[in-house]
Amino acid sequence: MSLNNHHTNQELNEIKELLVMINDKVLQLEKRIEKIEDNTETIKKSASNMDNHISFIDGVYDSVKSPFHRAMNLVSFRFGSSEIEDAPKTKTHQISDILNPLNQNLQIE
Repeated sequence: MSLNNHHTNQELNEIKELLVMINDKVLQLEKRIEKIEDNTETIKKSASNMDNHISFIDGVYDSVKSPFHRAMNLVSFRFGSSEIEDAPKTKTHQISDILNPLNQNLQIE
């Protein structure tokens, strides 16, 4: 075997080793991508459940806000304050915004 052939075989073996290493890395990446895809599906299902829950809570709030405000107006009337504002127009309205006028009337002077 000539020196040139030996050198070429060594280069080919090195290239083969590099290709094997690259292939192993690709297989590892494929496994990681599969895990990410599985996690994405789990997150989608969880987000869908959360959307359903939020819709349920919004529905319950829409159902009880009017009777709640009527009850608060009755309590407010009983303690001599003016009527509490109508139902909040936005979802960001705080319960404290409704109860503060009532609490002010209950304070001992």
